[in-house]
Amino acid sequence: MRKVRIQHSGAIICLFLIGFIVGIIFVNLQWRIRRTDIAGVNLFFLGESGIQGKEQKGYLLYLLVNRLRLPVGLCLAGMLTIGVIAVYCAVLWYGFLGGMLLAVGLLSMGVKGMLMLLLAFLLPMLVYAPGLFFLLGNVLQMSESINMGRMFQAGLYGSYLLRCLMGLLALGAGILIECYVNPYVVTLLF
Repeated sequence: MRKVRIQHSGAIICLFLIGFIVGIIFVNLQWRIRRTDIAGVNLFFLGESGIQGKEQKGYLLYLLVNRLRLPVGLCLAGMLTIGVIAVYCAVLWYGFLGGMLLAVGLLSMGVKGMLMLLLAFLLPMLVYAPGLFFLLGNVLQMSESINMGRMFQAGLYGSYLLRCLMGLLALGAGILIECYVNPYVVTLLF
């Protein structure tokens, strides 16, 4: 199983970097065509998102639905033989999004904007990244087990679902940090 993980880690790193570079190129091409649309992604909202009460609960629900949609789909795909392909596609997508975010920060406010964006996402990413890596490794391991013919072992599925739940809880903790803690940290920094 260790050899399989090493092979996957090389492919995952390459796919993330490819997605990252394509995201940067995409934003640069779109910036020339539709500067106002992309500039509409105003990075200063990060410091002004001190939402209170009912609006903050709506924002939390919005983040939960949108940020956990792909990881839940990955957990479901891990119980099928397409789990490896799903993980590869997800890593490519996350790389694309990361490249887009940094490029928009750089193009709209220069190096300062890119650094502000990195600092703003640092705290949630300290929880998101390990949870996501744990979840991706879990999906890869389960999909490989299914591909090797160990399909109908009840204990295998039970432990897989428990590990998926742990990864999703880590991502949920990152969302809580992003929703409740990060606005105050960003206002202190900027």
